[in-house]
Amino acid sequence: MDAPTRKAVQEKWLYPKEVQQNETKRRGHGAEAEIARVLSECGIKILPENKAINPMGGYDPNVSLDTFEIVKRDAARTVSADIVVLDKHEQPRALVFALVQSSDPGQFGVDKAKTNIAIRERLEFYKDSTQSVLEMWGIVDGIGYSENVNGTLAPMLHTFDDFFQHKSSYKSALAANRLGLCTVLGIRFDEEHYSAANALVMGKKYAPGVPVLGPTQSAPRSAREVSAGWATIWVDQ
Repeated sequence: MDAPTRKAVQEKWLYPKEVQQNETKRRGHGAEAEIARVLSECGIKILPENKAINPMGGYDPNVSLDTFEIVKRDAARTVSADIVVLDKHEQPRALVFALVQSSDPGQFGVDKAKTNIAIRERLEFYKDSTQSVLEMWGIVDGIGYSENVNGTLAPMLHTFDDFFQHKSSYKSALAANRLGLCTVLGIRFDEEHYSAANALVMGKKYAPGVPVLGPTQSAPRSAREVSAGWATIWVDQ
């Protein structure tokens, strides 16, 4: 193949696919960065510490499937979590797994669902034997799941104690509030996306006890404001 032909093949067939793959990775990691940012701005410690700033850099923590501690990677005995949420003693309190698909995930999506179910089963065994309160959260987003909801998305949702999307990243803060990792003093849902009635329903379901503020209500004093998807939350300083 001569040089001009080789260049034409690269520009027509190879480069677009590479760009598409990189863009898909950025979208997936972008959702991770958003959840990491919200948690960090709520004052919660996470691993990797720089996930919000550099979601594609560094390493994802490896967690033992026996002790659920952060350990060195062992392909047979560990699982890689995208984010580990830490408690005040810097021990894992929630493992976050990101599953963002912008196109039909095919068999990979089916296998990924089975993998998460298997992780959940190991976690349940560990919790039963140790009385651990460790949770498993998911970042589940992307139109790709619409191609095979029953084979990918539906089975996975039951494996997570909580799951979030980019637009509902406020749920990660509310989940942390539920675990006592931060104190959410109020939430205001974006009126462009939630009616007043829907905002109250969402607040009752995901933030019991947290004041749901209307558009004209004042924010809590001396609280840190955090923009989180389609809502704004205020947390105790």
